[in-house]
Amino acid sequence: EAYYPVYVSRQYQTTPYSFYRRRPTIYQQPRLVFDGYRFTHAVAAGIDFDGELLWDHAFEIERVKTFKLAKQVRITEDAEPLSLVYMLDDQVHYTTIQDDEVLISASEEQISSGLEHDQVRRTESEKTDYWYGRYFLAYGYQKIKNKEDAVVDATRKVFFINKLRY
Repeated sequence: EAYYPVYVSRQYQTTPYSFYRRRPTIYQQPRLVFDGYRFTHAVAAGIDFDGELLWDHAFEIERVKTFKLAKQVRITEDAEPLSLVYMLDDQVHYTTIQDDEVLISASEEQISSGLEHDQVRRTESEKTDYWYGRYFLAYGYQKIKNKEDAVVDATRKVFFINKLRY
């Protein structure tokens, strides 16, 4: 996976003391502040026993920015063809490749909450993990609003877990 650090310029106000009891001046001092790591793409490659490159594929990672350097894209470990999967907000992004051929180009799939009138307001701590064979797990927390169905609260926070097959 490829990433780069992101810095933003923030304005801080400082008020120096005035020795002559004059009205103090407020200074705007710009400072660079670390704002996380932006992930750009993941690369999968096939290498033979002599170290020669057989094939390679780049998979674009869209809008993922985190403060922790942790692996974002998960891959099938023992199944062919090879699937690369990551989750952002309430969507699972994936691609499937086999050797030098792309079977499914970069696609995305919405994670549904289960009830027809649920509106997902925010998804937090979303992750994907390889499970076994062709299966992945997608999980995290969602803040959901639903004023139509009387069987659930109007707003609620739920933990979700989904079994995915690619």
